[in-house]
Amino acid sequence: MYKLVKNIIIAFVCHFLFRVKYENLDILDKYDKCLICPNHSTVFDPIFLYPKINNMYSVAKSELFKNKLVANFLSYCNAIPIERDKKDIKGTKRILKLLKQDKIRLLLFPEGGIFEENYKYNKRNTRSGAVYISAITSIPIIPVHITR
Repeated sequence: MYKLVKNIIIAFVCHFLFRVKYENLDILDKYDKCLICPNHSTVFDPIFLYPKINNMYSVAKSELFKNKLVANFLSYCNAIPIERDKKDIKGTKRILKLLKQDKIRLLLFPEGGIFEENYKYNKRNTRSGAVYISAITSIPIIPVHITR
């Protein structure tokens, strides 16, 4: 079932609807564990990365998990809920426990939400969660840029 969903996403969403192009994916093969930290310009950003990165877990805002159907789908896609507007110790502990496993790649948006503005001219501050997790676990951060 996992491979079927992955292939549907690649074929329909990534190639047909959005014509997504990937560059330098071989860099990720160097790391068994890493934090993948892209910019977040659309709601589809995790969907674009999900089929191309093995063993990927992602951090998602806890509000998405209020709907039971959406929560089940996100859990199936290895999403971990986190509360963005306060220090979520329970969510952070869950992430740190997950990262003790082998070959985990964690998708974490350092901006803390979708930022639809033009990146070239508008700067946005990032949150410190990715750096904190990287410092505690000694797992490298892989910056990723997603263009529209």
